[in-house]
Amino acid sequence: MSVRIVVGSVVALGCLALAPEALADAKDVGDKVAEQLGGFAQGVFIGLVALVSLGLLLARRMSELAVFVAITFIVGAFVMAPEAVTSAIEDTAQALTGGGGG
Repeated sequence: MSVRIVVGSVVALGCLALAPEALADAKDVGDKVAEQLGGFAQGVFIGLVALVSLGLLLARRMSELAVFVAITFIVGAFVMAPEAVTSAIEDTAQALTGGGGG
């Protein structure tokens, strides 16, 4: 099967999955689409991390696995809890600059 067919199918199914939820209330379309895409991104992220980690573990490439896990924690924080990360970064910046940021 061609990669284009697979990608097209996934995109089409994603659009079909988003449509009923996103179009339920016209004024909240953006919020609902963002919520749906965020959930989709989290699922894809977890699946890819699991596959890559398992591959590195089975190949016994422990140093590469350790680096991958460290990077995954950092990126995972942004994917899974962007509001908390944003708040932590802002608090740290304010503490370092000693300002109340205007």
